[in-house]
Amino acid sequence: MRAARGARGYGAAVLLDVAQLLLGGLFLYFGAEWLVKGSAGLALAFGLRPLVVGLTVVAYGTSAPSTPSAPAPRAGAASRASR
Repeated sequence: MRAARGARGYGAAVLLDVAQLLLGGLFLYFGAEWLVKGSAGLALAFGLRPLVVGLTVVAYGTSAPSTPSAPAPRAGAASRASR
């Protein structure tokens, strides 16, 4: 947390936080649009059916948010399947 330096410093910090939040949201939105349109266009260029493209995009979109929370395997540790 930032140290408050009077009312003026606190207001500037809040304004900066809100601006960063909005900018991050815009980057997220347009990045997702770019990813979906680009991957769908690439798949269609390879001759895949639109149904396969749509299902793949939906599958990726639903599983991608949980990827960072998945436990990373440690070096030298046995996999869960072999226990």
